Amino acid sequence: MGTTYSVSKLAASIGDPGDGRVYYALFEKTYESNVFPRTPRWSAIHFGTPESCMQLIIAVSGDCEGGALKGSRGKVTASAYIRQWRNQLKHAASLRPRARIEFGDGFYQVPGSMRPRVDAILHEHGQELPADTTLELDLAKPGACAALAALIALPKDSGRIPAWKALDVADTVAGTGTPYDPSAAPATLDPAVQVYRLPRRHGTGESDLDYVIKLDGTVRVAGWAYAAMQAFIQSHALAAESRIPGCAEELIADFRARLTEAPELSERTGISLTREAPGATNVHSQFFAQIAAALGAAHGDPAIETTVGSLAQRDMLWRVKYLAPAAVAFKRLYATNRQRDAAAAR
Repeated sequence: MGTTYSVSKLAASIGDPGDGRVYYALFEKTYESNVFPRTPRWSAIHFGTPESCMQLIIAVSGDCEGGALKGSRGKVTASAYIRQWRNQLKHAASLRPRARIEFGDGFYQVPGSMRPRVDAILHEHGQELPADTTLELDLAKPGACAALAALIALPKDSGRIPAWKALDVADTVAGTGTPYDPSAAPATLDPAVQVYRLPRRHGTGESDLDYVIKLDGTVRVAGWAYAAMQAFIQSHALAAESRIPGCAEELIADFRARLTEAPELSERTGISLTREAPGATNVHSQFFAQIAAALGAAHGDPAIETTVGSLAQRDMLWRVKYLAPAAVAFKRLYATNRQRDAAAAR
């Protein structure tokens, strides 16, 4: 698996006289570890409102946790990546009022099949429709920035127009933009968010620990620490930033601390495993069959009632994370208490 290295970042602002809002273009200079020569290149990664920019930045920051995204000097945390972008938005450049989209079959072009959708969005925002295969947007016109943001925000299933097909970093002017700098309001981690580490598998190290997390009332095996961090970022940090702009980094740091100090889940914790469940794949079926066989369950049993300890003793606990999330239901979660558990065992 390759890694993307983020070398530099740049945010540039432009106002839309139609809705009175300020829009931002995000440019990132990156290179890929598995592409040679490793030449960093600028590319537009987004255009939209500051709120939409932060949603993208925070979502992408999760890739830092597993090493898929790194900084110019190597590993970087999600919080640091977000802070770097906040600094760019705070000291935004300005964007020249032009964007260009070409229709065609080339790599840098937008497929012609998307033309009706593009025309509809342009019409909705009061923009002129292109007469040929090239769309030249004058971003100084009322509604033009909103139209471009709507085009960039199109979902993948309806066809997608990446920002780099419309914007060029050469169209930025340093130090002349409108800053976006929300004051970081205090935010506290929801007490309902719970984290436990599963008993360590024999022969594995600290980095191989699996975690159980409770987010939004749902308990699931997240897997390794980086996957637990990613799950929290996607489920909590994004939503919190929408409610309280400027709080994401603090919440992510708080969850990281909670993850580091996570207690071990008691081996007496009960688990229900279901053979059939939404999202079940062939991998689910394979691992469920292995678990069932190890526990001596009758062939074809639709569900298994067991405990964390019973699975751990048979080296089956780690397989649970490969089951469909809907197929795994934990009973009441509580941490290991060696004295209490030993007494119960007697």
